[in-house]
Amino acid sequence: MDRATIDRGPTLHPSAYPNEVGRHVAPPTLPAVKLVPTNLTVFLLICYSVGLLLLPFGIGAIPLGIALIGTLFNWGKWYRR
Repeated sequence: MDRATIDRGPTLHPSAYPNEVGRHVAPPTLPAVKLVPTNLTVFLLICYSVGLLLLPFGIGAIPLGIALIGTLFNWGKWYRR
């Protein structure tokens, strides 16, 4: 194998390129989905974080309970849509 082939790599058959030579076709893109958290979601994340931090001190069950009930409420709200 000569040096030019090694540097260039394997050449593909023209049928490997479905578009015309030299024409650039952009790949299809999916529409961007913007995930904007609601105020309830942010509140629940804060409750989970605080609850897990306070769990070793014996008072973390309160915010964790609030977060769990709020999560079930939030899931129900999205499920009904």
